[in-house]
Amino acid sequence: MDLKDFKVCKKCILPNTFKNIEFDSEGICSYCRNNETVSRQVAITPEERQEHINEIDKIIAENKGKNSYDCVVGFSGGKDSAYLLWKLKTQYGLNILAVTVDHGFFPDITDDNVKIVPKKLSVDQIIYKINSDFMNKFFKYKFDNYKTKAIFDDVCADCSNILEGSVIKIAALFKIPLVFIGLSPEQTNRYFYEISSEHINSQWKAEYFEDNSFTLNDRKYLWNGEANEQKDMKVILPFHVWDYDENVITETLRDEDLLTMEKSNPLKTRCKILDTMAYVDKHRLGYDGFVVPFSDLIRKGRAPRSKYYDLFYGEGYQYNEEHINEVIKTLGLDIEGIINK
Repeated sequence: MDLKDFKVCKKCILPNTFKNIEFDSEGICSYCRNNETVSRQVAITPEERQEHINEIDKIIAENKGKNSYDCVVGFSGGKDSAYLLWKLKTQYGLNILAVTVDHGFFPDITDDNVKIVPKKLSVDQIIYKINSDFMNKFFKYKFDNYKTKAIFDDVCADCSNILEGSVIKIAALFKIPLVFIGLSPEQTNRYFYEISSEHINSQWKAEYFEDNSFTLNDRKYLWNGEANEQKDMKVILPFHVWDYDENVITETLRDEDLLTMEKSNPLKTRCKILDTMAYVDKHRLGYDGFVVPFSDLIRKGRAPRSKYYDLFYGEGYQYNEEHINEVIKTLGLDIEGIINK
């Protein structure tokens, strides 16, 4: 793609190569002009938001002390899930089982966070390592067959189904009916506030299993709620209704001696697959796919534009070549062919 006319919105950080975007004469994008978010917009009043917050408090009170653990928390090693662990442990006093799903492509800084944060909070933890043969097949298939304008859009949702489904699987194994997932409001368009009971109690499916490279045994890596005897599970995404402020989160983690600012940096903690997808999108479209969720946070006043403009477009932006080369080699990718699709 010819990027000589590339430009970035002066209010957020979306570029003019983003899908379905227009810029006015002042250099402001249509999302900012219309006060729209890229993530799915949910019409919810302050009263409805408070109802959800009260519901979380009620669900926690009903589950506290009833099982070996009060809840399971999906812990990725990033700042949001670390803050969620801290909040549920210190403010709600919950006995938590942290579940980390390792797909084989964590960077060193995330590995460190995964080991350090639960230990500092005295939280029990399970690290579930998914079979590398399956994950390698999955990621290679997604790179080779993506259909969206940005490869970032095409891979993360299916990967999240594997990871979140694995967290739910561990909760079901321990008969823990309450699960928290620490995704920010801008990180997922598939759910709002909670995963519906209908979806939890169904067998999750994926189109990539139609490819001959996958076996029947590979299907076990997707959650099968039909086979789960426990039909009352709750899977909640509390940051969709709790107050979410990135500065508060990073400062709290620093002040509580859980994560330094550097170890809270989302570009440092994201997995090696995300680094490689960002490399592809940057070469094809001129932007790192991570600009999308942060553009929403900036538009809502929850993150500073200057910080993330510099992070994504400034001279300090760097690819982690070691991560990218490892992914290319491990998956056997034709990276130039993927970039030039």
